[in-house]
This record gives sequence, structure tokens and C-alpha cells, in this order.
Amino acid sequence: MIPEAGHGAVVYQPCVAEMGVAFIDNPKRRFDNSCARSIKVDWHIAPWVAAPKK
Repeated sequence: MIPEAGHGAVVYQPCVAEMGVAFIDNPKRRFDNSCARSIKVDWHIAPWVAAPKK
């Protein structure tokens, strides 16, 4: 899974396109998860959101 992405991930993340080509070349191969792990989501939390109570 690619964080925060749908089918458009192929346009914005180069490694996703590489995964697609690798699948076409060999559909039975096992994928690693390095592409998804390499994508960092820069979350923005509004200042008015309270921290959860413990």
C-alpha cells in the first residue's frame, strides 16, 4: 500500500511505476515493501486539535 494514494500514485511516485513494470515483467514475483516504506507523508495537524487524553 502506498500512503495517501490511489491509482494516481503511479504519476507522483517513481517507485510505483517501477513496481508496475516489474509486475508486468514477472507477475509471480514477490514484491518487497521498500517503495511504500520510502514514501514519507508530511502530516499536518491543525493547532486547534487537542492532544488525546491519557
